[in-house]
Amino acid sequence: MKKFNKICAFLLTATLLVGCGKEKDKTVSALPSNGSTSVATSGKEKTGTFEKLYQTLYSDSKVMDHIFDEIAKQELLKGMEQTELDAIIAERRQETLEDFAEKDEYKDTSLTNGVISLFNEKLLVRELRLSGLNIPCANNEYGPEINADYTYKEGKVFKCDYTEYFEKKVDSAILQHLLIEKYIREVKPNTLDKNETVKVKYLAIPSADYEYLAEKDPLVSYVELEAGVTPAIGHYVKTGENTYVEITASNSTEYLGTGTYTYYTKVETPQYEKATARTKQFMIDAVKALVEGKTLEEIEETWEANKKEVEQFTYEKACPFDADKVNKNYDHANAENACSEYTNKGSYPDYVGYALKLHNIEKAEYVLEEVIDSSSSILNADIVTSLFADNTEERLHTLVEGSNTKYLVSSSVATGKTFSANDIIISDSTNSKYYIIQVELINSELDGEVAAEAALKDEGIYYLADTNSSIISAALEFYLTQYDITVHDEAFYDYLDVTYPKIEFDY
Repeated sequence: MKKFNKICAFLLTATLLVGCGKEKDKTVSALPSNGSTSVATSGKEKTGTFEKLYQTLYSDSKVMDHIFDEIAKQELLKGMEQTELDAIIAERRQETLEDFAEKDEYKDTSLTNGVISLFNEKLLVRELRLSGLNIPCANNEYGPEINADYTYKEGKVFKCDYTEYFEKKVDSAILQHLLIEKYIREVKPNTLDKNETVKVKYLAIPSADYEYLAEKDPLVSYVELEAGVTPAIGHYVKTGENTYVEITASNSTEYLGTGTYTYYTKVETPQYEKATARTKQFMIDAVKALVEGKTLEEIEETWEANKKEVEQFTYEKACPFDADKVNKNYDHANAENACSEYTNKGSYPDYVGYALKLHNIEKAEYVLEEVIDSSSSILNADIVTSLFADNTEERLHTLVEGSNTKYLVSSSVATGKTFSANDIIISDSTNSKYYIIQVELINSELDGEVAAEAALKDEGIYYLADTNSSIISAALEFYLTQYDITVHDEAFYDYLDVTYPKIEFDY
């Protein structure tokens, strides 16, 4: 039986929808009764008619958006206060802006030395203004503000006021998304079971051998004691052109107090060289780190720190170029060519190229976290098949007893055996990567009273409301049946009849 909630103010739909609770009235004109009347007159000059104004404002999809916005507000406020809803909308508005910052069309090099492409708010504002939106920017200032390493200063990426953009272009989508989430959560929770979803957090490392810095024998030098420092055991005396003898208890009588020696301290400067290691060993060490309580993010930091160290070592050996570097037999046979890798053949200073390489290391992501379904392509087909197989739970392994964190075991390891820690290292030859994949299964049985489970459930619901077209359609259709909508426009009635054939609308 229909539940007739009443919506009496649809703004643009005033000529399409009658007041709540009225009887069907097919004698009502589809157009305004004063359609041929001019909107305004001045002497003999007349503007367009009400009919033309009506047709300009009228749009099937725009009307439907407004209807669903009003339904969403009423439905959502049954379970929360207005302030709570406002906070959620504000958060999702911000997410919309942050998505813009990741798009290449709003990036350029004007904030850098012409090398690193960063988000430029001015490009976004220009496009929005060209679409007819008012986006004021105080003192004509645009973001972002950046740090010396070309990262964005927190809270300083967006400086302009996007209120009109949100109200006209974003808020409607947010409200409808929240309405669909409510439908899944309260009306069809088993949708989470029928449309299987899992949350994965995974470390992905290129499987090719990688470079690291191996410690060499330290560079040894001797520094003469400063005036006023008394020679003692542990210092050195110079006995020949390049010969130094350490003063010990057994020879101290000979070397101390005679006044015939110059005394030195020994200085050992660490030295390194680039070496090559197998990535598989890095992954084995990563598993050990996980067992010891490290996180995937901390392992990612280790990988990135290594890449930065190698880059710094390479740069300092190559740049700035001088002929003497060639003769010192550093890592590059031709130091001039090596340094040119940082200047793009002289296009910019070498230190800019070095900063660019570090920036690219920083922005590369080796740990990713997403909710996916069986159609996902972010991981290869074999991995996705394992994640959504009937025996998926049998292929999950816990590294530490009592932990709730589970990892997908490589498909090359047979089920039914006792898994070892290294079985979670997955080799993917199609993408030339190694993976370690944490898995959380999402279903309707997750306990909403347990914070972690409730949050996981919310992520699954958000994903379905964002991607599953059949669920989206079912949700919107469901809420249309809950409200009494009487249509006064034949064209709009036909649109509804085609779009929602299962619903009978009053006309």
